[in-house]
This record gives sequence, structure tokens and C-alpha cells, in this order.
Amino acid sequence: MCRGMFVYEQGTEDLVGMIDQILIDPDTGGIEGFFVSVRGVFSHSLFVRTDDVVHMGTVVKVRSAECLCDPEEIIRLQPLLQDPRRILGQSIVTQGGQKIGRCKDIQFETKTFRLQWLFPRTFLRWGVSIPASHIIEVKEEAIIVKNLALVEEATETAVLEPLPG
Repeated sequence: MCRGMFVYEQGTEDLVGMIDQILIDPDTGGIEGFFVSVRGVFSHSLFVRTDDVVHMGTVVKVRSAECLCDPEEIIRLQPLLQDPRRILGQSIVTQGGQKIGRCKDIQFETKTFRLQWLFPRTFLRWGVSIPASHIIEVKEEAIIVKNLALVEEATETAVLEPLPG
């Protein structure tokens, strides 16, 4: 859902660009940063690390427009950029082999930038939301999660907790 969000520079409030993609570490579930579509003579995509994001709400604010750079310039990101494993758009399969759908959306904590939920979708409908804690492994061909009965039980517990008072 953050795709298409406007990115502004803190202080000047100048429009920097728009979020195009998100880079997620498939091993840790950490959001490493965002690819930002920058308009100019030629439209191109730059990268901003989550360390440089100071606010994320209906818009994204970054410390400075200078924080955005070509992702190839960030040496520690190179293994992650070359890793063929992905979260968004990836097939989700239970450890028992049951196909759940493709990960079409995610939810992450905006303070820690940690993955919290996967939202699978089949051709016709949204599936059961899957907590990130149920991910067993992210492979090139699929995200392997705990068996669906465990996922549904955890989702029901999370959604149906009684309200206080």
C-alpha cells in the first residue's frame, strides 16, 4: 500500500518523488529501504534507506533529498539486490505443500521497519492473512509458511481478542 506515496524532504517540504518499490530482506523480514521514482528530464529510480526516513504516515518524509542515491552505490545492499528471493509477488505455500496464493501486500511496523503480516491473494479473492512469525523460509520459488490450520488459528486469535472494559 505504500507504493505511490509521495516522498518529501523534511524541513523544506519539497516533493522528492514517489515510492515505487520496497526492498525487504528475505532472511530477517527487515525493510531495508524504498525505491523512489524521481521525476526530472528523465524519470529514474533512486534508493532511500529506512535509516533516512523520519516519518511515515500518509506521506513519507526523509532527512534530506541528498539521502537518495543510486542503489548500486550502497555496497552492503549488493548481495540483497542480487538475491532472487522476494516477498512481494512471491507464491506462498505451507510446509505441507498447500498453495495459499501470492503475496500481494504486506504490513510492516513503521517505527522498526519490520515485516508483520503477509496478505496472500488468489486469482479471485484475498486469502487468510499470515503473520510474519509463521514464515519458515523464503526460497526463490516460494515463501514456506506453517501449515494453514496454524495460520488460521493465529489469525483468529489476533483478530478476535476481546476488547478491554
